[in-house]
Amino acid sequence: MVKNLWKNCETDGIESLLRKHRIKLNDATRRYLHYPEHQDDDGFERNGREQLTTPKSEPVTGYVWRVLVNGFYVAVVLYVFDKLQGRSEAIIVVAVLGHIYVTIRSIAIAQGTGLSNALKTIEADLIRVRELVRDEYARDRLEASKADSEVLNRERNKLFIDGFFLSIVSIVCLLALFSELGK
Repeated sequence: MVKNLWKNCETDGIESLLRKHRIKLNDATRRYLHYPEHQDDDGFERNGREQLTTPKSEPVTGYVWRVLVNGFYVAVVLYVFDKLQGRSEAIIVVAVLGHIYVTIRSIAIAQGTGLSNALKTIEADLIRVRELVRDEYARDRLEASKADSEVLNRERNKLFIDGFFLSIVSIVCLLALFSELGK
């Protein structure tokens, strides 16, 4: 049954299948089905145009929050090493675990940044292909891509903040490790 339903969708299209079963679509659903790049209903204003701007205070709040959270992480690491004074084995284990954590996070940040750059390049190429085939929604997708670029840049800056604080954690772990090994 499902196989036949899917086969009918592929050959006749979803609209003919819906007509066959007497299902009517409103205009918003029809646009949703035909143009999947506009499926984010939360990003649309009442007039149907996509809202591409964010409040001015939102990026600043995000940066402040990221600095506070990372400062808290550094404070926790310093607190743990302070409470472990005199227990050499525990300090060495925690320092090595701290380095493993920093390494994993650093690799994830590097891969995320590299992947986002690659995907933005692919998206630009796809938009260019859409322009060449005279897709009527290529211009809308280009505008949305520019807005996405702004968000991506903010997120990348937050990752740089994370990287800075990870380097502080790494230095703290190194200092604790070498001071214990030097005894």
